[in-house]
Amino acid sequence: MRGGNNRRGINANSNGDINSRRVDHNAEKASGEVPFTAPPDTKAKQSKACQYHIGQVRNKHFTCCNRHVSQNGCIEKEDHELPAPNDPTNLQYWQFHTTPVSRSARPVGTCTAAISLDCEMGISRNNEPELIRLTALDFFTGNILIDNLVAPDVPLAHYNTRYSGVSARHMTTAIRNHTAILGRDRARMGLLEFVGPETVVIVHGGSGDFRALRWIHPLIVDTEILEGYTGASVVPGGKSLKNLCKLRLGMDVQVRDPANGKLGHDSVEDAFATRELAIQWMESIPDGD
Repeated sequence: MRGGNNRRGINANSNGDINSRRVDHNAEKASGEVPFTAPPDTKAKQSKACQYHIGQVRNKHFTCCNRHVSQNGCIEKEDHELPAPNDPTNLQYWQFHTTPVSRSARPVGTCTAAISLDCEMGISRNNEPELIRLTALDFFTGNILIDNLVAPDVPLAHYNTRYSGVSARHMTTAIRNHTAILGRDRARMGLLEFVGPETVVIVHGGSGDFRALRWIHPLIVDTEILEGYTGASVVPGGKSLKNLCKLRLGMDVQVRDPANGKLGHDSVEDAFATRELAIQWMESIPDGD
């Protein structure tokens, strides 16, 4: 039979063009199959170059090109350039420090036996957590050893106030009143006035705190990790400090109260809550024979 789409040896494409591809009749007869070649994908998406600014915003304009903040970036590249591995500025920014054996201001053996530590972080313009508040308590007495805002070393994208409880106004006031510690390194050195290698540092989910302080310490008790020793595969509500305090201690923490100036977390409250969780764990350990 001739004509129509039943015409032997001709294959119609998706647009109905029956002359677009022809089939070898001999190959068809030999194999019993009609070979098929997929049409080229003309709709394949091409990756777009990234546009960005390297300057800062001043009066709604970028300092690198004076463009308004609503305009596209002044630099266009397929990939961002990472800092050189041996870039001194980058190395200094990410340098971690171990707890010194002794400090001139603190004779050996007089450091605090154990502390409860909590930090609050904002977010830098490089999207990295940046230390903005440091709190440490004497674990056994409950005395506050240090509690200060920390003026960041780099410009911040925001203060993460919903969680940190620290606003730009708080920081400006602390700097003006000379109560803020200027920079992460000074904050860490201030903390080390109370801490030696033999000090036990108690935290809850503390990896971020040590990272923000750029600090390496040998003796750490993390109450979030302790929760893993209960044998329960899943903790109802998760292992957050807020949930564990409610679950284990019947305590409400990290409750926002804007009317009384509490905009987010309070590192003093969190340090005390971590201390209480650790005490609860200590009391649950059976005495040895």
